[in-house]
Amino acid sequence: MACPDVVPPKPRLPEYLHIYWKAFWAVNSDRNMETGRISFLAIDRFAARAGFETTDGFERLCTMIYAMDAEYMKKLSAKDSKTSYSADVDDVEGIKGIFSRINARFEAAKGEDA
Repeated sequence: MACPDVVPPKPRLPEYLHIYWKAFWAVNSDRNMETGRISFLAIDRFAARAGFETTDGFERLCTMIYAMDAEYMKKLSAKDSKTSYSADVDDVEGIKGIFSRINARFEAAKGEDA
């Protein structure tokens, strides 16, 4: 399949998904320093303010935010994969790379101490 001559327009986000997009960006910066995950309490506060009153609605909000965050973190780590210390649990090569970089830093620091 050949590339088109003109770049197609960006797809529009359906109206019913706007609240999830807004929610993600509202809570994105409220992360746990140890895990890097978005805080459950931040999502809970957003849900209360935005009117998510049912358990199903709240669970859907959490699912959407965590799914969006997983994709967001993949994009961030892909941009800086040579120095990133983030990898998915099932990304064996990514995890090996992290340990290799940690080991290289350890060896360099050990050499400086000698």
